[in-house]
Amino acid sequence: SIHQDPDELKSRILIFKDNIVRFDELASRLEMFNPDLPIADPEVLKGKDVPAILKALKEYVESASVLDYDAMIAKLKSSVSVKGKELFMPVRVALTFRAHGPELKRILPHLSKELILKRIHHAQTL
Repeated sequence: SIHQDPDELKSRILIFKDNIVRFDELASRLEMFNPDLPIADPEVLKGKDVPAILKALKEYVESASVLDYDAMIAKLKSSVSVKGKELFMPVRVALTFRAHGPELKRILPHLSKELILKRIHHAQTL
């Protein structure tokens, strides 16, 4: 929800400072934090390796006490046989429901574990 702690909102806005040209673009960018956001790029989640990626991602999120981007990527790279775009795009879409946007490393700290697990589950059911 956009109605939250002003400091949290400010930190979320700063994520997008390099990804917007006009201020009126900000609202659509902030929607990625909406828990009811629909998946904009579901085709990314149709690849043959995606089930294994999502399974490894879910295992990492469930077991991590603190979600760390570098640790998450290291875990995924050691768990699945794909790399590069074939790994990163399904992870990005599963977590943000968008194929494009700011660096996932900058977004991850602003997504709750509960929301991430909900999104992974949704991505697994496509």
